[in-house]
Amino acid sequence: MKLIDADKLLYDLANEDVPTHIHSWVLDAIKQGKYDPEDVSKIKVGDRVWSEDHKCAGKVVIISIDGRFAYVDWDRLLYTGSIRVSRLKLEGRESIPKEDTKDGI
Repeated sequence: MKLIDADKLLYDLANEDVPTHIHSWVLDAIKQGKYDPEDVSKIKVGDRVWSEDHKCAGKVVIISIDGRFAYVDWDRLLYTGSIRVSRLKLEGRESIPKEDTKDGI
């Protein structure tokens, strides 16, 4: 199974010559959760997470009502504020590097 970044997909659709009805269909399908992976643990308050952006770990303190953003109590005090949940990984859980994927897809 491959995981995709919905934000990147939508960005590409918006910046390519894609018919509007296709863009709308993809947007609706993503919003409905049609392509959400089923085996990925949901991040919740109290979880220890890792941010590749910050190269730092921390504990989730608050998750927004829509579940898209989290406020994390980072181990390093350099960072503050909310971050997209999609940019976090449960501490100790690794993603598959792109070079390990079959045919580079």
